[in-house]
Amino acid sequence: MENKTKEVIQQEVVTYLNKTSLHLFKVKHLNSSYDETEFYYKVITFEKESKSYYAIITIGQNKVHISVKETLSDTMYQYYGGNNLNLIKRSLFQSYYKTKSIPNFKNFRELVSEIKKEISVNNNTDLIKKIERRASEFGLIDKPIEKNETIVHKITSLFKK
Repeated sequence: MENKTKEVIQQEVVTYLNKTSLHLFKVKHLNSSYDETEFYYKVITFEKESKSYYAIITIGQNKVHISVKETLSDTMYQYYGGNNLNLIKRSLFQSYYKTKSIPNFKNFRELVSEIKKEISVNNNTDLIKKIERRASEFGLIDKPIEKNETIVHKITSLFKK
């Protein structure tokens, strides 16, 4: 078996993530004991301080979550070597989820171009609020919960419609 250098593995991972970032994914849990809630996620690649990162934006159940990871850290390379690409693929497309690609979702592509430069490696609280507002405009989530609104108020307001 051929040993690949960190640079070669890094390039393979970045190429894969760039291809993945062209799509918005609609995801549903396959286990029938879970509710039928669907959620969306988007992969975004970017660089900060000469390091390559990817962000996973998850939108569902009226909230937004952003997870940022380095594409190939020294620790990942030491532990997993040439298997890093496979690990990233499995973490993005887990076997217990049914995933459907939505390649041409224009509104979300526009949102990504707006927020890409704002993604932080450490704290994305303000960005999450911005995405929640825009995602509710697209119909991906209901109106986001305001600071002074409790979840009970949010649920009762949904039934009043």
